Order: sequence, then structure tokens, then C-alpha cells
Amino acid sequence: MATQAELAAWRPELDTPVWERFPEVTTANAQEVYPGVGDPLSFDVNLYAIDQGERRFTERLGLAKIMGLDSWPHVAFFSAYYGHVFINISAFRELVKWLPQGDPDAIDEQLFGVSRPAGAVPFKPSLKQQLVRVRTLLKLLPILRGLPKALAANNAAVESYLQKVQAADISLLSDDELMRELDNAFQRNLVTAEIHIANTLISGSAFENLRAFLVKQDVADSNAVIADLCTGLEDVESAKPGRELARLSVVIRGDESLRALFASGSETAVLAALRSADAPAVQAFRAQFEQFLRIYGYRGLRELGMDTKVWAMRPESVIGLLQSYANRDDALDPAATLRKQEHRRAEATATVDATLKGGARRKFRGLLKAAHAGITGRELSKSQWVRSTHAVRLVVIDAGRRLHEKG
Repeated sequence: MATQAELAAWRPELDTPVWERFPEVTTANAQEVYPGVGDPLSFDVNLYAIDQGERRFTERLGLAKIMGLDSWPHVAFFSAYYGHVFINISAFRELVKWLPQGDPDAIDEQLFGVSRPAGAVPFKPSLKQQLVRVRTLLKLLPILRGLPKALAANNAAVESYLQKVQAADISLLSDDELMRELDNAFQRNLVTAEIHIANTLISGSAFENLRAFLVKQDVADSNAVIADLCTGLEDVESAKPGRELARLSVVIRGDESLRALFASGSETAVLAALRSADAPAVQAFRAQFEQFLRIYGYRGLRELGMDTKVWAMRPESVIGLLQSYANRDDALDPAATLRKQEHRRAEATATVDATLKGGARRKFRGLLKAAHAGITGRELSKSQWVRSTHAVRLVVIDAGRRLHEKG
């Protein structure tokens, strides 16, 4: 039996090293932000990718030496212990001290949902930090200007590559061709993770700037107000699959043959019947269902994990969702829900706007626009990362099959 000293010194082989300079880590919302990154293969693909993205972004801002990255070659901003992903909160708290308008207390708010106590002394950067922030701003501005274009270009590249991989018969590739394809997928994933981390940090900064402005203007219940100010954004990528599922459920409810089909049995039985049916209405719906899987099949629980079976790999799970939606007493109406959210946002915007004058009003409108752009950009870049991951997954699955066959 191991002694207490041996147990204290033991480290699992797959744990990442502890960065002694920044040793404080947290699970916080790591599994929400990076769902499924909880096995060795997923660590190698996506924990590495997101950490490299953060490292690269820090280097572009000229902060690598200040953060000590030049002397720490290991995973830095994220870590893995006992099969779980952790966020290095102490590293992020230090990083934002050197960013323009950065506030380490905002990290706690974003990760833990902790509200600052009334009268708390706000963070004040040192003289050195203020000087470095000026230099950082000069490096950050070109990144900010180029980010929308980079995001759009990457979206097209990721979608094109995913559709290519989905349509291909990867099993026909030679081993060498498969390895080249895996390298292409992996490199695309690294680029995508870097774009995502940049969008995430900039989005968080824009949201924090808006929050700080509302507090400074003595807006009552600013946390609730900012939620209303940022609801009902139509072009949020993460909301699109749910809206499309709701639309498909309305189609089911509106056709007798589809209602009968989806009420006829289990998810698996309904899927088989859908694929073999001859009725025109069912065939038309099947085309829409298959289109949904082509576009959104990369989604699912733990969707950043390499061993995850996403919707395209478990289409019966989507059938189950459609059965649930179609069987509701009240039909889901995503358009009506969105209109209500838009109305609430418009009311909140008008209320805050009416309390401001001149320069403060113009600043509020600019900050709100930046926050909206940050939210939609972050969700789009997250979607790109998940799609990129699915492309890697499809290639890895065939590589695993070949290794298994060769013993």
C-alpha cells in the first residue's frame, strides 16, 4: 500500500505540469465552454489547440515575456488534471492587467458569476502596466480591425473543409494520404482555435466595458439590464440549430402523415421509417432532415471531444428531439420568441438611452454595438471550432479503424 508521502508525490501520467508562477486553476465553466475535452486524445487535439491559440494571441500582443511564456514551454492557460479541463485563472488575471481597460476582477465575474461588492476598490494598473497598455493597444488595434475579415474567411474555409470531409469516402485514402489529411485537419483546427480565443477575449472585454459604463452611470440593477440589452440577437450561431429544429417540428405538426410517422415508435424505428417512406410529404421532409444533419450534424453533447458521437453520427437523437418538440401542447415558435426578446432589448435600450445625454449617449451606443458584435463573433468562432473538431474527428475515426485492423 502506498504511503501518504507517496500519494502526495504521485502525479497521473496524463496530467499537465503545474505552472508554479500561476498555480491557481478552476473548473468554473470549463466544461461548458470546452465541452467534451476530457480524454487523452481530446487533450492532444483541443486542449493543445486552445492553449496554443491563447499563447499565440499573447505573443502577438507583445506580452509573452511579461507572462513568462518564453520560459514555460508547457500548456499554460489551461490544464488537465484527473481527466478534467481546468482554466488557469491566475494566468488570465495577470494577462488582463496588461491589456487596455483590462480588469482582473472581471475574470472572476465572467467565470464564477461573482458580483463585486458595493464600494469595492476597483483595480488600478501600476505605472508600468499603464505604459505597457499603450504599447499593447498599438498591437491590438490591427488585430481588432482585421478580426471580422479573418472570422468570415475562416468560417468559409472551415465550412468548405468540413463539407468536403463529410462527403468523402475517407476509407479509400492510402495511409499516407490519410496522414496528410489528418495534418490538414489539425492545422485548420489550430488556426480556428486561435481565432476563437481572440474573439472570446475581445468579446469579454466589450461586455465588461459596457457593464462598467452602466455601473458608472448609476443604472439600477445593471446586471439584469445588460442581459436585456444583449438579448434577441438574430445572428447568434449557437441559437440557429434550435430554431431550425423548432421549424422542423412545426412542419411535422402541420402534416398528418408526418405526425403519424413521428408518433409510430422509438427514435430508431422512426428514423428507419423516415428513410424508407414513399409518401411525398415524408420524402420532402427527409430531404430537410438530411440537410439539417449536413449543416448542424457537428453539434451534440460534449461536442469538442474526440470520442463524442455528435448528431450526424447519432441521427436518431435528433429524431428524439423532434418527437419531443412535435408532441408539445404548445407549438414552439422561435420567430415569436425572438420577436419578444428583440422587444425587450429595444425597451431596455430606449430606457438607458433616455437617461443619458450628449457624449455619454454616444458612448453607450458604441459600447452596446461592440458588445453585440462581440457576442455574435464569439458564438460564430465557437461554432467554427466545433465544426473544425468534427472534421478532425472524422479523420481520426478512420485512422483508429485502420490501427485496430492492423492489430
